[in-house]
Amino acid sequence: MEDYHSVNASDAGIVCWARAGGAEDVIPGVDQSGFNYYSYARDGFSLRTGEKIRVVTLAPSITETVAAIGGLDYVVGTDLYSNYPEEVIKRQEKGDISIVGGYTDPNYEWILKLDSDVVICDGGTGEHVSIANKLRKSGVDCAVLYDATDVEKLYDNIWITASALARTHIMP
Repeated sequence: MEDYHSVNASDAGIVCWARAGGAEDVIPGVDQSGFNYYSYARDGFSLRTGEKIRVVTLAPSITETVAAIGGLDYVVGTDLYSNYPEEVIKRQEKGDISIVGGYTDPNYEWILKLDSDVVICDGGTGEHVSIANKLRKSGVDCAVLYDATDVEKLYDNIWITASALARTHIMP
């Protein structure tokens, strides 16, 4: 099987990727809203712009997940309540990370102003699903994570986040 980065799917009508370790260990190839999340970045660079990827996280748990997979350097915007790890607060105070609204009221215009490449949303929050749809219409890629009601969904969300940022090489 070819590396997924080298596959040209431009002639395909439907494309969906998934990761499976067996029949019981399948991670969906699409986010909660049905969009493929594999084509946003490569080696820390946006596939859309070719520049260092610019990420906005709309929930504290998402910010922490991005930090845990080593993607904090890509974050340019967070929700008001993201305050962990401590580096997030330091970067907010320095102006390297902007606050783009609260958990339930992210600011569409501010996210666009940050020229973000990927916005990672919490699928358990209707406002996040709505803003993802609006941002996609404006050309911003979004990954809408599954409502993490169990540990398996939490693991899926970690994989989706890592895949959207092309950080899967650190995942087991």
